[in-house]
Amino acid sequence: KYEYLVDPKVDGVSASLRYENGLLRLGATRGDGRVGDDITTNIKTIRSVPLRLRGKDWPGALEVRGEVFWPRKAFDAHNARRVKEGEEPFANPRNATTGTLKSLDSKAIADRGLAFVAHGHGQIEGAEFETASEMFTALKSWGIPISPHQKICNDIDSVCQFVRDWDARRRDLDYETDGLVIKVNSLAQRDALGATSRYPRWCIAYKYAAEQAESVLRSVDFQVGKLGTITPRAVMEPVQLSGTIVRHASLHNFEQVQRLDVRIGD
Repeated sequence: KYEYLVDPKVDGVSASLRYENGLLRLGATRGDGRVGDDITTNIKTIRSVPLRLRGKDWPGALEVRGEVFWPRKAFDAHNARRVKEGEEPFANPRNATTGTLKSLDSKAIADRGLAFVAHGHGQIEGAEFETASEMFTALKSWGIPISPHQKICNDIDSVCQFVRDWDARRRDLDYETDGLVIKVNSLAQRDALGATSRYPRWCIAYKYAAEQAESVLRSVDFQVGKLGTITPRAVMEPVQLSGTIVRHASLHNFEQVQRLDVRIGD
């Protein structure tokens, strides 16, 4: 019998935080899954990330995995300032977050209002938990942000119901999310289920259908790659899509243009 922990899938940038004896020692991006970038200085500017764990009984070593994201309200306010100063607005929160974390100006990052939410763990030394939900309760008590929308489901029917209910609720959040992550709650069962070379057997992401919208093709421009490859790009009437203003879409290649029979004004 399985109990499930269901978590919103935040559309951000994956990062790991490492605490040693309660102090934040390292912030790193996921990179290729083995080696990532050291972003400790920039992570420390995110107000929701504690530099020192709160409370007591925290483990000697704690690695927290989660997502760095740009809340929509803060992102829109920053874009409004950019436009006012004559700069191009950022296209979407996720790509802008990636660029922000690579920035060398930590002060500028602090002003942007990025946030962090935990969704998993790596190494833990000096503390043991029976379930993931128990671990998240501990993380919250130590000051690490977790999703307030996490839900424990006692069976797969409850999971399916939550998936249906969440589709409407997710649009009211202050951040982008395109689905849910469904995980076995028992850590012992996770160990027993194990993993393949590509993914864990105790976890799966449920992604909702991509949002769609209609626009009008105004023109086509052409981008030249490093090897001289020419890619046609649609320039469209701006349209709101998943919280982002979309103006361009790749047409990939000239065969695709012919296949679609795409014309100016379509």
